[in-house]
Amino acid sequence: KNHFSDDALIKAKLLMNHILEIMKIRMIQNDWLDNKTITKSIEKLDALSSKIGYPEYIFNLTYLKHRYSGVEINEQEFFFNVVRLDRNYRRKYLEKLQKSEEKEKWSMLPQTVNAMYQFFHNDISFFMKL
Repeated sequence: KNHFSDDALIKAKLLMNHILEIMKIRMIQNDWLDNKTITKSIEKLDALSSKIGYPEYIFNLTYLKHRYSGVEINEQEFFFNVVRLDRNYRRKYLEKLQKSEEKEKWSMLPQTVNAMYQFFHNDISFFMKL
């Protein structure tokens, strides 16, 4: 949040919207796609969720305390910290399997350096630090 301005976030979101609009135009102009495929593709694009910047919930201390409850962090044990965090992540993941997924949650941790499209969620995630 401190490393880029609100203006940069707005520009990134506008860029994403522009890319999606260009994709729609290109689909319509393709002569090798039939009308049914074009219609379905545009419907999927319209339903696409764009996650740009950072998830707001990372600043929610109540959420973070709940997410990492039961995880012991020791600054002298880096390896075991990773093991404990991984165990906590997997436990939370298994709990989540029994619930309906929350669309606003990001599948990557904020410190992850990545941008991706997840076809099973139909969303694009792009952290602003990239």
